Amino acid sequence: MNLTKELPIPFPVLVTNGQQLIIDFNEYFKGTELPTVQKGQPLIDYFDQWVPSGDFHIAYYNDHKYLLVSKTYQHHEQKHYMYILLNGEHYVDLLEKVKELGKYNRELDAIIESSYDGFYITDHQGTTLKVNSAIERITGIPREYYIGKNIKYLLEKGILTESVTLKVLEKKEAVTVVQKNHNQMETMLTGSPIYNEAGEIEKVVTNIRDLSELNNLHEQLKKVQQLNDQYKHELERLKAHKNLDPEVVIKSKKMEELFQVAERLANVDTTVLVLGETGVGKDVFTRHLYRVSNRYDTGKLIKVNCGAIPKDLLESELFGYESGAFSGASRSGKPGMFELADRGFLFLDEVGELPLDLQVKLLRVLQEKEIQRVGGTDVKKVDVRVIAALTRT
Repeated sequence: MNLTKELPIPFPVLVTNGQQLIIDFNEYFKGTELPTVQKGQPLIDYFDQWVPSGDFHIAYYNDHKYLLVSKTYQHHEQKHYMYILLNGEHYVDLLEKVKELGKYNRELDAIIESSYDGFYITDHQGTTLKVNSAIERITGIPREYYIGKNIKYLLEKGILTESVTLKVLEKKEAVTVVQKNHNQMETMLTGSPIYNEAGEIEKVVTNIRDLSELNNLHEQLKKVQQLNDQYKHELERLKAHKNLDPEVVIKSKKMEELFQVAERLANVDTTVLVLGETGVGKDVFTRHLYRVSNRYDTGKLIKVNCGAIPKDLLESELFGYESGAFSGASRSGKPGMFELADRGFLFLDEVGELPLDLQVKLLRVLQEKEIQRVGGTDVKKVDVRVIAALTRT
């Protein structure tokens, strides 16, 4: 065969026999970087490296890459091979990119497959392209069942009660819904559109999360919080016993119940009125109430016997006075009992002895949490818990 005459191909072309020995070649080999081609020589001897791959072969010589396209044919009942020599630079680069793309695809497949959430991928018509194995755990249906099936078909079969994919295709944006599947398992589905270069939806990727375990964790957390509240309450009780007045000895069942009431009222910031005859321990009860409360760590317990202080001095003792408020007043003024008891307790014993005008000022303190010193114009905020006691019942 005369390749130059019979095959006028403007590329280097050669023919080998079944042993890959060159038996013919055309004149275009003269323009290549390869050594001078001679008949009877093995083809692969002209290259530094030869990588066969079906009808395509990659060969390397010095820094050059070649692509040889081969074709097998019979000539006089003998097997011959025809090779067309082409520049293989672009082909090799393309193979590298395909190899790299395959690597990325395998990594992406591994990521999707290892996800604990279900992944469901469809095309722009809602036909299922890919799912991961988590789908089987969530739905109880083999993953192979979904491949190639349209979302509308799955809706008709009752496998899906609501389609996020169709909503994404309709709204052209990400959509999230919470629903129960055919196994009555609560799931959260988030569908996201994938756009092509023209801005059209090409695929829809849906993430399916099993909420049953999350709900179980929420219930467990709720129980732990309840248990924590119980422990906190018990710690408060232990703290109350730790702060008990060592001089107080309780034997009476009624008195134990009364002191337990004090423990329950300790951190309820409200005014308490203690009634009882003289000598029954109203001040002891108040001291216990103070010791088991949170205010024990932040303020003082100030005691005032309203019946033992002259009425004309009672106002200045309770609310304090400014400099020059009256004759004999301190030049620097004086804080009252309410100020001294700030963030603590003020025990007003015999509160019934307060004059009516002072009772009005006391009401202002209880309601507005503010005082005004005698002779002063400024109003001061105070944080005081008042415990009042009366002898008569």
